[in-house]
Amino acid sequence: MTLVSTPAIATRPSSIDSLDICRILQMPTVRVFLFLQAMDFLTTIIGFRLGANEASPFIAKLIRLSSPATGVAASKLIAVAIAGMCMATDRLRLLRLVNIWYGALVLWNLAMLTTILVR
Repeated sequence: MTLVSTPAIATRPSSIDSLDICRILQMPTVRVFLFLQAMDFLTTIIGFRLGANEASPFIAKLIRLSSPATGVAASKLIAVAIAGMCMATDRLRLLRLVNIWYGALVLWNLAMLTTILVR
């Protein structure tokens, strides 16, 4: 009888289920993402109250189907779900790029709010 040993394959967790949620929330990229989502939500809702319109056709459709707060909140839930998929598939670099996009979007919203308030 011959015993054959098979090499152990080192694997790392690749699914979000195997990660501890507290560890995920401690990741700076995730914290920045969640902060930017909250800032985008707040600046968008304030903009609506000041008379601004939504530029994104997708979010505008969500708003027409419900209400401004519900439509924007739904878009944020979709964004968080997509971010979860990025993390589950080990694409944190993509999430960092998304953070840059949302950072620019929040700055745009703040600029629009400033413009509205200065009028």
